[in-house]
Amino acid sequence: MPQRNDAVHPNEVFADGIGWIGFHGGVVRIEFFSFGTPGTGDAIPAAAAGKAPEKEPERVVRQRIVMPIDGFLRSLGAMTDLVKKLEDGGMIVRKPGTPAAAAPGAAASGAGTPSIPASPNFG
Repeated sequence: MPQRNDAVHPNEVFADGIGWIGFHGGVVRIEFFSFGTPGTGDAIPAAAAGKAPEKEPERVVRQRIVMPIDGFLRSLGAMTDLVKKLEDGGMIVRKPGTPAAAAPGAAASGAGTPSIPASPNFG
């Protein structure tokens, strides 16, 4: 079945996280990675066999998003809002002593950077 990419059927990409983010040429570049075997798109062999991997699997870049600064700041604001909603709903719990998420303008100073969630959903 061919992939469709429109308002009703947007293209989706899974990522385990952000591997690199930077600013170059007047735009923000964000590389998303997933764990796996480079070039194959296959699952991690140990995980496929139901075994724990001996070492952390390789991070394979899967997608890069390039956006202007204002788009990046709007995205950061949306993510900050979602973190607050997840905290308010009890889905993630901030570690004691970690500052609350800050407004997008405060992110440049490093203040308000959320910690890794202390939730059973995030091992």
